[in-house]
Amino acid sequence: MSQLIGGGRALAGLVLGILLGSSTAVAQPVLPDGGAARDSLTTLDLLMPEVVGASSAASAVTARVVVDAKLQGLVDDLLGRSPAFRRQWQRLERFPRLSIRIELVHANQIGGDAHAATTIAVLHDGSVDATVAIPGGRRLPELVAHEVEHILERLDGVNAANQHALGDHSVRRASGTFETARAVLVGQLVAKQVQPR
Repeated sequence: MSQLIGGGRALAGLVLGILLGSSTAVAQPVLPDGGAARDSLTTLDLLMPEVVGASSAASAVTARVVVDAKLQGLVDDLLGRSPAFRRQWQRLERFPRLSIRIELVHANQIGGDAHAATTIAVLHDGSVDATVAIPGGRRLPELVAHEVEHILERLDGVNAANQHALGDHSVRRASGTFETARAVLVGQLVAKQVQPR
């Protein structure tokens, strides 16, 4: 998202577009070759950009994701009912050197004021190991999608600490770590998609 928005008004437009279900993009991302990504983008495309050059067909080697048995039903439900979460999951699977563990934990295992936590480590061989700790509660769909988006941000090269230091208002400091508008919005979108009608 570092190339997508450059100030509070653009972020406000993105937030408003997401909340109102708009299909109007506030900015056009540029691919590494300098060309525009596509002629028409949705706000969801901006929040969860495609991996450039990735095939839509399943690759032989995909990410390794281990979901706590107590959360597996929820993850299956999110995959079935939320297009946004399904897209997140498909993006995760495109990274063969990614290992994720999603765990249900007691609330006291989450530090500070955080509602959930993700620890991401880049290992010496360049592979990425992520552990998502989710406490129980009514906000499970939102929290799972939110934390998954933090993993995708890291894979996209987002450096929240640098963005915050440069005054990027889409990143704020919270509970000894950083919170991004991108993860908040995606979590809210997924929660909205799966709420009973």
